[in-house]
Amino acid sequence: MAGALTVNAMEALFQPVPFGETRQSVLEKISTPENAPIWDMFRSIDPDKQHKVLLKWEEHIRAERDSSCQSLSAAQLAWQRWAAVPRKARTVLKQADPEHVAILELSYLQFMEDAGETSLILTLPDALQRLIAHGLASFHGLLSTSDPSENEDAKTVTIRRPKGVSAGSAPEMTCADILFALAEQPAGLTPALLAQYAGQHSHDRSSEASYVFA
Repeated sequence: MAGALTVNAMEALFQPVPFGETRQSVLEKISTPENAPIWDMFRSIDPDKQHKVLLKWEEHIRAERDSSCQSLSAAQLAWQRWAAVPRKARTVLKQADPEHVAILELSYLQFMEDAGETSLILTLPDALQRLIAHGLASFHGLLSTSDPSENEDAKTVTIRRPKGVSAGSAPEMTCADILFALAEQPAGLTPALLAQYAGQHSHDRSSEASYVFA
């Protein structure tokens, strides 16, 4: 039987490469004298500078978190408004051209912010267009009625604020925003995806007071 192996004999059993070569660990490499300046940098950090860097980093993280929460909160509110729209109107809105809906919705946004206006009257010749108008009213928490028009081929949709509700700022996310997001997310949309979409896109809100479909 073979005698006991010495340390050198045991090491020789694992030679040649890849087992026999003794390699330095990362810690051993950076602990060598030539890397001493690197360690000095870590040992000589100015506490005041370190404190300022940490404060700036905390502010950055807080700002990102607040921005994310605000976007998600606006998206959740828009999602709740969307859920309040009757199913039939939601179906028609999804089938409509988002650009057309966005243009029509501009008049709602201006009406909501204009304290001098008590009602918004839209003359719409088509039943589907009127259903879209009623759906937008539901989305924005407004009241809407269809009334006969002087034009025999059309009816008017009258939009009013609920009793006790005064003019205020328009919502951060609109019904059109949801429709644009749905067009890019055919597999399904969630408040989180809506917030992500809103952060990547922006739609200009013109000052037009009304729009009539051609």
